[in-house]
Amino acid sequence: MSTLTVPDFNKSGLGDRLCGMLLIAVYARIHGYSKVKVPWPSYSIPGGTPPDFRKKDILLSNVLDHLILPTGFEFVDGHETLPKTSPWWYTQVGIGSPDFAWFAKTHLKSYSLEDVLKVAREVCDECDYKPEVVRTSVDFGDYVSIHIRRTDKVRPVRECSLMISESELDDLNLRTRKSVEETIAQGHRRFFICSDDDLALETYQSFVSDLGCDIIKLPKMDKSVSTYYDLAAISRSRLLIQSMRSSAFSNYAACIGGVPIKNVYTDTLEKFL
Repeated sequence: MSTLTVPDFNKSGLGDRLCGMLLIAVYARIHGYSKVKVPWPSYSIPGGTPPDFRKKDILLSNVLDHLILPTGFEFVDGHETLPKTSPWWYTQVGIGSPDFAWFAKTHLKSYSLEDVLKVAREVCDECDYKPEVVRTSVDFGDYVSIHIRRTDKVRPVRECSLMISESELDDLNLRTRKSVEETIAQGHRRFFICSDDDLALETYQSFVSDLGCDIIKLPKMDKSVSTYYDLAAISRSRLLIQSMRSSAFSNYAACIGGVPIKNVYTDTLEKFL
């Protein structure tokens, strides 16, 4: 069996890496590789102040304990210097989202978009969560998930299109509250809310509860572990309200779960597949 060995991988957060995993898995499968080995480097992202739990939730042991990866895909400990002969995109792919259409046009030009999306669906269908995560996170019935992404995505000055500046935070919160109110007006009354910011989480749980809706909460656990339960809960929801310009974390969960995304900066529902 042929194996694609990726010499380097992106050093960003968990969501970026999982989105990158999907794209590399599609690339490998379309090219006939039956196995993929990808190094799992240490967490290193410039700027911002990520919360302490992120140094733990991104440990490879946590990934392997909680996630089911695509068939034939293997993350291994270690980091190697990227050889000059290797495609540069190995270290960048997946940052922000698993954009299969863009990836097809950029890195799989000799294949039809239809064929690429077919393989992408196969890969996403193989991704799941370990049984204990599923048992705890998904027996909620019909509900909407809300992802309040903050911390290092809010900077003094907006550094890229995936972030906001501190001066834009009030506007983001206004958009988020409006989106939630619109969703409630459409008949949705049960919500699961997650965030990398504890204060923001409490604020939005109170806001939604005060509107007369039910709030679904996970059992108490270390935040570096609850990260994975949050992913599973998003993947099983009817709709995701995404409160940030973009988030690879909730994009991944919505992608493998086939969940439509309502980003608070747009007026349309979007799905990756």
